[in-house]
Amino acid sequence: MGKTIDQKFMKFTRARNQAKWECKKARKAFEKDVAKQSKKNPKAFWQYVNSKLKYKDNVADLHTIGGIAMTDQQKADALSEFYKRIFTQEDTKSIPHFELRQVDATLEDITFTWQDVEDLLKELGVKKITRARPTPPTVIIQGSEGNFQTTIPNI
Repeated sequence: MGKTIDQKFMKFTRARNQAKWECKKARKAFEKDVAKQSKKNPKAFWQYVNSKLKYKDNVADLHTIGGIAMTDQQKADALSEFYKRIFTQEDTKSIPHFELRQVDATLEDITFTWQDVEDLLKELGVKKITRARPTPPTVIIQGSEGNFQTTIPNI
């Protein structure tokens, strides 16, 4: 009976060691791939690095009316008091009631020409449309009358 337990244990240890070896091999291959791709994909590299770091963000000491909150309990009390002052319950009974308004006329038809659209696009500044773009943006508007293309001038 002792011999079969020893054989089972040996079989178990062999399988455990094989699994550990495969895991190490896979992790090493993954890390090698991340390292090779680090220039092309730095986000994946830093994501992996940060996943391996162990750090704890602490709340810094808080300056309060009564002094400096240094312990966790003092910090919790100071933040609780701050949020109590900011987020208060409002009296919902004093909110004014607005009547629904009747609409006398509705806007049923809007007409504009391609020239109107182009003129409005030219009036827009490039800075309002895009930021830090080396060339001005090109706007293509497609419509039933055809396509036209305009380049918004640099301002």
